[in-house]
Amino acid sequence: MNKIISFLSLIRFTNLLFVIAIQVLIKYFLINSYLESYCLSNLDFSIYLIALISIVAGGYIINDIYDIEIDKINKPKTRIIEKEISKVSATNLYHSLNFLGISSGFYTALQVNRLWFVFIFIFFCLSLWKYSKDYKTKFLKGNLQVALLTALSIINLALFDLVPLEIINKNGSSIIIYIIIIYAGFSFITTLIREIIKDLEDSEGDQKMGANTLAINYGIIRTKNIVAFLILIPIIGVAFFQYFQYSVLKST
Repeated sequence: MNKIISFLSLIRFTNLLFVIAIQVLIKYFLINSYLESYCLSNLDFSIYLIALISIVAGGYIINDIYDIEIDKINKPKTRIIEKEISKVSATNLYHSLNFLGISSGFYTALQVNRLWFVFIFIFFCLSLWKYSKDYKTKFLKGNLQVALLTALSIINLALFDLVPLEIINKNGSSIIIYIIIIYAGFSFITTLIREIIKDLEDSEGDQKMGANTLAINYGIIRTKNIVAFLILIPIIGVAFFQYFQYSVLKST
C-alpha cells in the first residue's frame, strides 16, 4: 500500500486529475456540445488522454530524478526517489510511461489521418526532459517552458479534434478555436505564476545547487512584486470578459 501511495505521489496524481478534468471539460462541454463534427470518438479521446497523461506523469518523474540532491535540502521529509522508490525503478517507470505516451499518441494521430501529429507528443517528452536536465535552473527559461507546454496541452486537443476538419465560421468551429486559445493563454499566465512561486519556495536549495532562477537573481521581495503584477493580468482579463459579456447582453 505504501508503494502505491508513493507511486501516486511521484506522478502527482492530483495534478493529473486536474489535467484530465480540463481536457474532458473542453472536449464534452465545449467541442462536443456546440459542434456537430469533430474527429475524436470517445475511444480515441480516451487513448489521447492516456498519451497526454503518461507523458505528463513521466515529466514529473524525470524532474524528481534530476532533483534528488536539491530535494534533500528543499523536501527532506517528502522526497520519494531514493527514499521510497529507487532511482533505477523510477527511471524504468519514466521510460515506460514515455513509450506508452508516444505509442498512444501514434494511434491517435493515425485515427485523425495526421501521422505527423505524433511528433507533438515526442516534442512534449523531449521538452520535459530538457527542462528537468537544464532549463529549470536557468533564468526564466524553465518557467516559460513549463507555461508554454501547459498552454500547448490545451491547444493540442483542438489540433487533434478540430484541425483535421475544415475550420470555418459557418459551423462555429473557428469560434471554438478562439475560445480554446483564450483558455490556453489563461493557463499560460497562471502556470507561469505558479512556477515562479515554486522557485520562491525552493530558493534555498536552488541557490546551494547553483541555480539561476528569478528569485535568486532579483531577490525574494522583487520577485514577489513581479508575481503580484502577473496576477493582475488574468484578473484584468476576466474583468474585461465580464464587461464585454455585460455589454453584449445589454445591447440585446
